[in-house]
Amino acid sequence: MVPLPDTDHRALILIESSGLRDRLREIVGLPVFATGGHIWRDVPLGETPVFDREGMARRIPRHLATMKALWEILSRPREALLIGTDPDDEGDVIAADLVAMARTACPRAALFRVHWQTMEKEAVHHALGQATEINPLQDPPLGAAGLARATIDRILIEQAQRVPGGGRVAGPLLDALARSSLSAGPPRLAFDRPWTLRDLLVMGRGADTGQRYALAESLYLGGRLSYPRTAAQGYWPETQAILVDRAPARSTQPLPPPLPLSAPHEALWATGPVLLDTHPDMLSAPDAVLASVMAAAWVSQGIVPPEDMPAPPTAAMGIDARLVDWQAREGLGRPSTWAQRAMAFCERGWVTPEGTLTPEGARVHQKVPELLRDAAFSRAIEAHIAEKAAEGWDAPAIVRSAFAHFSPDLIPPPGLHHPKSSTRGQTNALPSNTPGGSPVSKSGSLGSVWGGVR
Repeated sequence: MVPLPDTDHRALILIESSGLRDRLREIVGLPVFATGGHIWRDVPLGETPVFDREGMARRIPRHLATMKALWEILSRPREALLIGTDPDDEGDVIAADLVAMARTACPRAALFRVHWQTMEKEAVHHALGQATEINPLQDPPLGAAGLARATIDRILIEQAQRVPGGGRVAGPLLDALARSSLSAGPPRLAFDRPWTLRDLLVMGRGADTGQRYALAESLYLGGRLSYPRTAAQGYWPETQAILVDRAPARSTQPLPPPLPLSAPHEALWATGPVLLDTHPDMLSAPDAVLASVMAAAWVSQGIVPPEDMPAPPTAAMGIDARLVDWQAREGLGRPSTWAQRAMAFCERGWVTPEGTLTPEGARVHQKVPELLRDAAFSRAIEAHIAEKAAEGWDAPAIVRSAFAHFSPDLIPPPGLHHPKSSTRGQTNALPSNTPGGSPVSKSGSLGSVWGGVR
């Protein structure tokens, strides 16, 4: 349990989304500060220096006004700071940045990490009770995976000569379009399992993926949907208990095996049948957008029997949905970026409605180095980052190990050979001369493709 102070002004909740601020303040009765996302960002392309003395991607304040306001509110006397950023790698990076500021601005305040899975009142209070205290000197490095990924991707972008679409996800996606390998058939509207964000973005009807993503966010902020940016396909045990308790006996579906409590995300689930009361026409709506959002969740929770749901869509997916579907099936990118990347491809005129490259898309594809078109390489990088972060490595060590493993002849940015920071306890520190593994791609190592970062 979080030992909340008796006086409200002695505790502060720090979150990302300004859309959550008023609702959390109403539920908890504590002051809430929203950062609006990251408080630091990478330096713009073309600006130097790109990397800091440790070889990590150099960052600058995202918004000076936000940074100033955050510093001012953190400098007030506090007994407890509750950091409730999103339960994903990006949220962990923001949390790590907030911890670093708090240790300077209010060093005596106790720091806690709390994850909101839904915005229901009971769930919010339960999350506060499950908050864990942050000990920066003993805990595994917070945000290591996100910081390492940002640096690795920035190194690759710089060495790919900043080609638009030359990233580890955009490159393979361009290549899939060049080979016409995107799925084109109608999706199967699954009622026999929990939904993920991929299902919502691909199977939703009557709007593009960007609008469906925004709809999911609004339902979450309103306390009607669990945290939407998830690819998990199961529920925590406590959520399963809620779903079983709510489900009518006539329509209860077997639930998937429970997720471990250490899992940061759950599958999507409706926080209750309230939408049926407020939108009685949902199940027969012509566009069926809202019905598509909640259909599988209601059925898997046993709130609505399958026979009451609309017929599965027969139309083929739009190109934006096909782009999302490919990313999810290939295990590339993150749920928070699937829709954004799909819409960017469409807005930049790189893809036709039929799922092939336009002349402009083909021109960009030709400029992308061969290795960055390789989906297997991108997945291997992600797996390596996740593995080392789970073992407690810090971000510079993860970056060093990735380049030693995948491209031993690559010259990393200055500083990565002799970083000032090290992994927890020095047990996992990787010396600069550690032999690397063989390259993932048949096209050769990163070093042989691009040379070194100068």
